[in-house]
Amino acid sequence: MYSEDGRGVSEIINYYLATSSTAVTTASTGWTSTVQTATETKLYLWNYEKITYTSAPTIEYTKPCVISNYAKDGAAGASGYNHATINVYKRSETNITTKPAAATYYFATDSLTGASGWSRNIPSGDSACYVASANFTS
Repeated sequence: MYSEDGRGVSEIINYYLATSSTAVTTASTGWTSTVQTATETKLYLWNYEKITYTSAPTIEYTKPCVISNYAKDGAAGASGYNHATINVYKRSETNITTKPAAATYYFATDSLTGASGWSRNIPSGDSACYVASANFTS
C-alpha cells in the first residue's frame, strides 16, 4: 500500500474508545486496539489510526472520529436511504494520475458497473496497489 504522497505504508493500527464525551483527542485515556462497544452510558464509539510509513516522516495519526453511537429502540421513523462505500483497486508499475471512470452500484445485487480496469478485490502482484473509493446512495 502507498500513501497519497507515494510513501510505502508498513502498518496501520486502529484504536477505539467508547465514551460519553464529544471532545476526544488521541491523548484521551482508554483507547484500545480492540473494538469497544457503545453503551447507554458511553454513547459514542470513536476511532483513529496510527499509520506507519516506510520513509520519513514515519508515523502519522489520523484525527479521532465517531464511527458509531448508542441508540435505544424508538418509534418508527421515515424510510431511510441505502448507502455503500465501495473501494476499487488497481496495480500499476507507474503512478496512476487519473481516477476510475464513472460507475454505477446496484444495491440489490451488490454489483458495480463501470470503473473499467479496476477491481473490487485487491489484485495479486508486487506492483504498487492504488485504491479509489466512492459513496453510493439510493
